[in-house]
Amino acid sequence: MTDATPVTPEPTSETPDRAPEHTGDGQDLAARGSNRSQRPDSDAFKAFITSGWAPRAELDVEPLPAAPYTVARRAALSARFPGARLVVPAGPLKTRSNDTDYRFRPHSAFAHLTGYGTDQEPDAVLVLHPVEPGTGDGGSDHHAVLYVRPLAARDTEEFYADSRYGEFWVGARPSLDDVTTATGVEARHVDELRDALAKDVGPGGLTLLVVAGADEAVEALVEAIRAEAGLDDVEAAQDEQLTEAEWLARAEAAYRRTDAALVEAVSELRLVKDAHEVEQMREAVAATIAGFEEVVRNLPRAVEHRRGERVIESTFDAHARLEGNTVGYETIAAAGEHATTLHWIRNDGVVRTGELVLLDAGVEVDSLYTADVTRTLPVDGEFTDVQRRV
Repeated sequence: MTDATPVTPEPTSETPDRAPEHTGDGQDLAARGSNRSQRPDSDAFKAFITSGWAPRAELDVEPLPAAPYTVARRAALSARFPGARLVVPAGPLKTRSNDTDYRFRPHSAFAHLTGYGTDQEPDAVLVLHPVEPGTGDGGSDHHAVLYVRPLAARDTEEFYADSRYGEFWVGARPSLDDVTTATGVEARHVDELRDALAKDVGPGGLTLLVVAGADEAVEALVEAIRAEAGLDDVEAAQDEQLTEAEWLARAEAAYRRTDAALVEAVSELRLVKDAHEVEQMREAVAATIAGFEEVVRNLPRAVEHRRGERVIESTFDAHARLEGNTVGYETIAAAGEHATTLHWIRNDGVVRTGELVLLDAGVEVDSLYTADVTRTLPVDGEFTDVQRRV
């Protein structure tokens, strides 16, 4: 495992070791994204850059508002998968260009089960470990552990040289104790993830399930562990006659041992909202309404600009960043004939007096709940008789 990819599976016969690709100057291609101006690497420089820092300010971490509710959410998931180890990744950072990443957003299932939102904890993995029935968290059949990349010490190279994770570049990350304080979940270093997932997995042992689509590296790790444990072999056919009911029961039991069943379950958990979720959705709706009001106030400015649609878009998006996490989806600001294109997000057209503009937008609050509102607005503030009839 490396600092950059803490959950990359170890090579097996199914995942052969691949020689790194090199450029003409002998540099590993994978390392080129971190190229910058010459970085000193002498012992004198390392001693200088890692010393003399003032004490860190405390992060003053408090329990997350959702923490009292996430215990029940995890218990509900636990009840659907007795005896299975459940893996819910937050997801990794995604490269935008060269050494810059898109702003991180954790997978919705991870956010729902941990309470984390905004841009918190890339590379983290929530694992529900099976325990004796009734002895787990909240009386459930599982014990939750969050595997995270904690704050690195200031005498490490990661502190000053890692532009993606280093404190010198992106600020201090929470410690393991901070994570536990915030979520109420035991926190361990992500370097322990592989051994924790592999423990007791195999024929006659634990089933290992992962939320697919959240983190390719974690999925590859799970597949490698399954292969090593012999869980990827096709079961031998049974020479026995089954009734239709017996066959259906076996098929259902087999489905519950698949990643698809876990993906379905974490989505279905969010169908019925608890009190905290209802509060967050109302907050998102209120913030979105206020954003629409801000757009109406700025319609005269939109008319004056050659890209009036972007005046509308940027007005709403700025409001979303100020009052929430961001927009819940790309804002549609479609003026005139652009309103006939269902998902017009280029938003580079003019806004003319006497015409209409369709605005489809939503504020995503810090907990990652979003509103979704669409309205058609008269640019002049009042509908004409024809517009009103339409």
